[in-house]
Amino acid sequence: MKQSPQLDEVQRKMQPGRIVINGMLGHDQRPLVEILTADQGRVNALDLSHEQIADFLSNLLEIGRDGLGDPIHAGQLVVQVEHFRGRTPCPWADGVFPKVLMRLRHEPSARAMQVSALGIHMIHVHGFYQGRGSQYRVEPELIAELMAQSER
Repeated sequence: MKQSPQLDEVQRKMQPGRIVINGMLGHDQRPLVEILTADQGRVNALDLSHEQIADFLSNLLEIGRDGLGDPIHAGQLVVQVEHFRGRTPCPWADGVFPKVLMRLRHEPSARAMQVSALGIHMIHVHGFYQGRGSQYRVEPELIAELMAQSER
């Protein structure tokens, strides 16, 4: 699949030091169009949508904000939200987001992840879960597991 010049520019902005110090792609060398297509397939296979995943994460973010930086228990999940000074622009140039980091840990399994407010936006609007090896990579399968366990 051929990548558009627009996605080339977005991918350039995702490189380390452009928008965020470590970049958004990790060690992933694939063109952005391939990353997006692969994750779309994974989300489809889970019978979910980007919107459902982003809504789940947004709800946890709201719960975590009540902790004012301290961990909050939300069922089997521990949610911790930290706020930092400043804002971060989306590489697609469609918004600027507060520097908010949410850490999630599923207590029974100890599986953990972290996602930013920008990351939730990029999942919702662009279907972008970050590249392989990115410290903020959100694995759709992990989110699907957490969603299923939170419904119990």
